[in-house]
Amino acid sequence: MKAYIVVRSNPYVAISAADGTFKLENLPSGQLEFQAWHEKVGYLAVGKWKKGRFKMKIKAGENKLKPVKLKPSLFKK
Repeated sequence: MKAYIVVRSNPYVAISAADGTFKLENLPSGQLEFQAWHEKVGYLAVGKWKKGRFKMKIKAGENKLKPVKLKPSLFKK
């Protein structure tokens, strides 16, 4: 059995569903920084993401992150 603790200064966190989708609700508007992490590979360094970090401008209403595709070889640890 494993457990992970993430200490945050805000209430925004998501855990992906079995199909990899997730939802973050009630985010404030503005330029926000996000960080993606996976238990097998750690921080997801995809493209320009360093330590899984990326920025996205959040507008009032619905916002969608484009699909992030990862190579299966990343998960063979």
